[in-house]
Amino acid sequence: MSKDVQHNRTDSVKPIDWSRFKKDTTQDGASLRLKHILLNAIRYNFTVWYAEKFASQTGEYLDLGGIRPPVCAALALATAVRFGIYDASVAGLTEKEAVKRAVRIIASAAYSHKANTPKGWGNDWQTAMWANLAGTAAWLLWDELSATDRELVRKMVEYEADRFLTYEVPYCVDDSGNIKYRGDTKAEENAWNSGVLQLATAMMPDHVNRNVWMDKNIELMISAYARPDDLASTKMLHGRQVKDWLKGSNAYDEGTVVNHSIIHPDYMTSIGQVVNAPFPYTLAGMTTPAAALFNADYVYKSLVDLNFKSPPYRAPGGTIYQDGSPDIYYPQGNDWGTHRRMNFAMIDVYADVLGFDNLVTQKGAYWERYHDQMVLDMQSRHADGRTYSARSEDTNAGREQWVALLAARAYEAMWLKHQHKMTFSNEPYTCLWPAGWKGESIGGAAGSCRYSGNRFKIEGAGSIKGAADKVKYIYRQIRGDATISVRIDSMEGADEKAIAGIMFRADLDDDAQEICIGYTAAGRISISYRSKKGEDTHREEIPIAAGHHLPVRLKLERRGGEIKGYYAPDGVQWKLVATRVITADPVDEGNSMGLMTVPDQANTSQDRRTIRYTDPYEPSRISGAVFSFVHIND
Repeated sequence: MSKDVQHNRTDSVKPIDWSRFKKDTTQDGASLRLKHILLNAIRYNFTVWYAEKFASQTGEYLDLGGIRPPVCAALALATAVRFGIYDASVAGLTEKEAVKRAVRIIASAAYSHKANTPKGWGNDWQTAMWANLAGTAAWLLWDELSATDRELVRKMVEYEADRFLTYEVPYCVDDSGNIKYRGDTKAEENAWNSGVLQLATAMMPDHVNRNVWMDKNIELMISAYARPDDLASTKMLHGRQVKDWLKGSNAYDEGTVVNHSIIHPDYMTSIGQVVNAPFPYTLAGMTTPAAALFNADYVYKSLVDLNFKSPPYRAPGGTIYQDGSPDIYYPQGNDWGTHRRMNFAMIDVYADVLGFDNLVTQKGAYWERYHDQMVLDMQSRHADGRTYSARSEDTNAGREQWVALLAARAYEAMWLKHQHKMTFSNEPYTCLWPAGWKGESIGGAAGSCRYSGNRFKIEGAGSIKGAADKVKYIYRQIRGDATISVRIDSMEGADEKAIAGIMFRADLDDDAQEICIGYTAAGRISISYRSKKGEDTHREEIPIAAGHHLPVRLKLERRGGEIKGYYAPDGVQWKLVATRVITADPVDEGNSMGLMTVPDQANTSQDRRTIRYTDPYEPSRISGAVFSFVHIND
């Protein structure tokens, strides 16, 4: 069947492919502290608290009473189970029973959402966050849910994501300097609304609204902790200057925010709901939008190093973080209790893992030890694993479930750090791909992918060399035998080493089995291939007819394990130039065919396994190519 850049869209959920990840036996100090905090919190939440709330209920779905605390607990449990650290001897009940309880909470939350039950919860101030938490827990435990409950979850997440298709992003202060919400930053609100869009775009990558969701997701990410200075910023993020994304600000220039009419450190840590983005995208095998780290370094610096003089601030003044101590200084007071530390520990872990502690004197790993140890010390006061002794320590009614959630989020960050799979991209998401097609940054390659007027355009940095590719890639998944053909209309911004062409990949990892036939800017046909995963790429070039210039047609044909590459020097007659054997599973859903371009610059800038906030989205060298007459038959 010919698909000529056509393929039926689906709104179905794509489960996480856990085979992509190695079993992690992390023994570093931070991971062990977080593991103990998480398991203690699970012991309390799924024995004492669960029994008090739900033991007497016998119906198929629970009356949760409130959505946020139960789904926080469910996500914590799902994280411990899926990442392999659940320990029944610590948690106090078998893994089977614990999963059963978490699934019951997840299913009940989804069932009672208004997407599934008339007059249910949803479409309200904080409901995007709740749907994100419940949906993420469900995604982690997808194989444990019934088909009915999976559909309830899908509809819940879709409903909450679709709320933002035409959403007007709010700001505390507008772009003319007018205060719109006095004493009430919209930073946290924009951050948690971004969260449900992160989840929706990761778990439903082929949804018809996916690119619109992503565009709004990026706007919310950038706006959440936007500063007045950003209103003049010409830095490019996802195809637009930062100033063009914004209609106001939600933070001060130094990175602090005001909520409850005070400079509030707790709400500064809420940027964690934005910088959490690399984790769902990495689980989905996707690159993360660069916007996810926007201004995180400024916010973290304000926690660590910004000095508040007294007066006018509360005595004795100083920095929010206190050197050599887990204590937190609140410059204008604190209305959430005296012992909230898990949010600070989580943001410390994020700063360490994602590298946005680049501006501070003491790094995230230094502070994590103090803040996590205080939580462990608090938990040691209670045999049942709870964290708090008195309401004055944290006045939030869901405080114990909140600790469980944040410990889970932080542990997930450490787990994914050791997987070495996080990548970032600065590509625009405003275009709508032809059905079934996607853009990907293999190996974190910088650049952009676009589609307009039946033509694809790729601008990308990187190379296909050695054991790890770094390439912008527009592709469609295939199963079994397939053929892709294309016309390359133009190449630009490239020297003679640049290549534009078509590719088969067994998966989207940077060391995947692959074969590529391309046209070089020097006027030669290039063949590159990696027969086995993790091996070095082999390369050869073939001269073509003298005087032949663009456009040029290329074709790859897969039959079983054999892949043949062709070009048509006259645009009509195909000429075989290569036959290679790739022993990839022909029915593996990871198989794909698509388009690529690279300047063929060696990937020497940084170890591909290291993700630090060094602004890798400003490439020093880019090549571009335009493709038309793209056909895939499978």
